[in-house]
Amino acid sequence: MTTCIIDTCVLLHYLDVPGRNERRAEVVTEFHRKVAANENFVLPVAAIIETGNFIGGLGDRDVRGHIASRLAALIQQSITNQAPFKLFPALGPHELADLLPKFSDWTRAHRSGLADLTIREVFNLHCGLEKRARVYIWTLDGHLMGFDRPA
Repeated sequence: MTTCIIDTCVLLHYLDVPGRNERRAEVVTEFHRKVAANENFVLPVAAIIETGNFIGGLGDRDVRGHIASRLAALIQQSITNQAPFKLFPALGPHELADLLPKFSDWTRAHRSGLADLTIREVFNLHCGLEKRARVYIWTLDGHLMGFDRPA
């Protein structure tokens, strides 16, 4: 069994968000390969929110609305188990409290924000929950590459 945690940059490419989709063909091909391999896809709320923020910043209101509808449909399909993605709910107050002391060092070391730190925490939580599974973050960004725990 393999669990693939989706990073924001992959979701942006998958949804074909203008200006954030230069490697879309590669991402779509890889996505189909992962589906065929029966990987489990985890979609952290942090990635959804970040993606929504990028969509909200698009200049063309019609494109913005179209892509927003695609994201909303993907989330709805995930909620009703009609998409290969499983939503990972937002971290609770205790998990967030545990992350706060790490945030300053994280952002210094990785030039990355709180959303990526929470995605890394989702990785850590799944590693603890799925002891016999490969767990990794699928990303195109350097600061989250390498989070890959073999089965």
